[in-house]
Amino acid sequence: MSDDLTIPRRSLRRAAISLAVIALGWTVALLLGPPSDSSATEEGRIAWLIPVGAAALSVLCFRQARTYGDHSPTDVREETTHD
Repeated sequence: MSDDLTIPRRSLRRAAISLAVIALGWTVALLLGPPSDSSATEEGRIAWLIPVGAAALSVLCFRQARTYGDHSPTDVREETTHD
């Protein structure tokens, strides 16, 4: 694999791992932290958007890292046959 493909894949993988760690850390903080007055209201539920969003972005980054460079124009030309 060339460096043109591995550097973006590594960056995407690092971003995905970082977002997963953030999602886990935020979830632990919400679960183990002291309950606040707003935890039962709408404001308390909004706090859960951060770990859910970070986890979703992490999955998207992992998926993008796996498929990055798989659909290059040279692959399309190699698959075609001339009769």
